[in-house]
Amino acid sequence: MKTIFGIDKNIETQVTLIETNVSIAVDDATYERVVKDINDNKKVYINTKTKNVSIKGTKDSFGHFAANSKKEFIATSLRNTFLNTVDAHTNIDMIIYMDALLELADKGFVITENNREEKYLEILETGDEELIDLLEEYLVIKDEISIIKSNKKNYNTIISKIKDLNEDSDELEIIYQELI
Repeated sequence: MKTIFGIDKNIETQVTLIETNVSIAVDDATYERVVKDINDNKKVYINTKTKNVSIKGTKDSFGHFAANSKKEFIATSLRNTFLNTVDAHTNIDMIIYMDALLELADKGFVITENNREEKYLEILETGDEELIDLLEEYLVIKDEISIIKSNKKNYNTIISKIKDLNEDSDELEIIYQELI
């Protein structure tokens, strides 16, 4: 764990690398990302309630929301929450998943949505422990990917919804209050 420092004690604290009265413990990967983004002249914030890191740079803004609006805050918070669930391990899992899928195909088991149950049974019936382990690895990661896809779909739904809401609407206020 490393410590990063913030400028003030608001809900969203701007991160600096200068020691101040606000400090937040973060894992090494988050620390390295924060240092890199600060060195790239991006403004980095941490929500002190959720510990989500938010990077404000030219590519990190939602062009269809007014700057510093509730909509932009909500969209940025939701994006950061989603992205904090997707890390380097997810990328590695995707590689392992694709490798397992290709290895199964090389062994004659091309798995599709339409034939998956049939192929799972065929693999189990072979009795080949190595092949069964490969199938298990594939299925575990497939479940993890399904969760990420579901989270991304929910994220997209909420972003679409807030685009249509008035900045002063009660519904937007409720969403906003949940995030701060």
